[in-house]
Amino acid sequence: MRNSPGPTPPGTPDSDERDPIECDECGQVAQWRGTVYRCKAGHETRRR
Repeated sequence: MRNSPGPTPPGTPDSDERDPIECDECGQVAQWRGTVYRCKAGHETRRR
């Protein structure tokens, strides 16, 4: 298991999963895909 950068907040599972966010372009739910968040419309959103 590799260490992720930065401290892990309490209660956060130690994995690459991240909470979905809103797509910057269309407002749909964007799921984490390992390097970017991607929504169903195919837009890519980076965490700000």
